[in-house]
Amino acid sequence: MKFKSLTTNKDVDAINYIKDYCNKYKDVKIYIGTDSQTRRKVTTYVTTIVLHRRNFGCHILYNRKKIAKVESIWLKLWKEVEASIELALWLRENKIEVDSIDLDLNSEKDKLSNQLLKTSIGYIKGYNLNYNFKPEILPAIKAADNLSK
Repeated sequence: MKFKSLTTNKDVDAINYIKDYCNKYKDVKIYIGTDSQTRRKVTTYVTTIVLHRRNFGCHILYNRKKIAKVESIWLKLWKEVEASIELALWLRENKIEVDSIDLDLNSEKDKLSNQLLKTSIGYIKGYNLNYNFKPEILPAIKAADNLSK
C-alpha cells in the first residue's frame, strides 16, 4: 500500500515509518479510518493512519484512491469499512497492532449511516479489531474527511 506523510506530502514506507515512530515514542496510539467524497464521475477514498501521542499531537499518513463514481451510498460506506479493515489486517501482518478503526458511521438512529453500523461492528469484531464510531471524536475520520475534499 502506498502512503504519504501529511507533513511532507512525500511518499513513505508506512511499515518502517510506523515502527520507527513507535520505537522512538512508547506512548503512541494508532487509529485508522477511511472517508470518501463523490464529485461528478469520481469517488475519492482517503484512508488515514493517525499516530497519536497524548499532549503531543498526531502524525498522519494517508492513501488517496480515485475510482469511478460509486452510485450507492451503502456501497460507498461499505467500501470505507472494507478499506479500513484491509489496512488494519495489513498492518497486523507486519507486526503492527491498531488501537482502533474509526468508522464514519453514526450510532444515532436518525442518521443514514446507522443502518450499516451493526453489520460493520460484527465484521470488525470477526477480526478481533477495536473500533469507534460517531458521535465520538474520531481523529482518523476527521483527517480522512479533510483529505478527501
